[in-house]
Amino acid sequence: MPLIGGSHVVAATWKQLDADDARGFRQLTLRVEDNATTSVEMSVDGVNMHFYLKTDESLTFNNVGTVTPQEIWLKGTANDRVYFIGTPV
Repeated sequence: MPLIGGSHVVAATWKQLDADDARGFRQLTLRVEDNATTSVEMSVDGVNMHFYLKTDESLTFNNVGTVTPQEIWLKGTANDRVYFIGTPV
């Protein structure tokens, strides 16, 4: 199975990692760019912050098979970027 990846431009309000991608991923890694202005907040409901990543940090959802880019919501300083790569189920 090929790796799938891309980038997400962060906004000051909650925005899905990829609103059009409902594929389940076996592994999905998110990484905040190394020159991001501030931390990027993450949510699983688009309302409440559940965790955050600082500049140049990454987070991997591993071996779940059900996490989708639609379920990950991000917000932070507008125009900062989060990069992602993963293996779809």
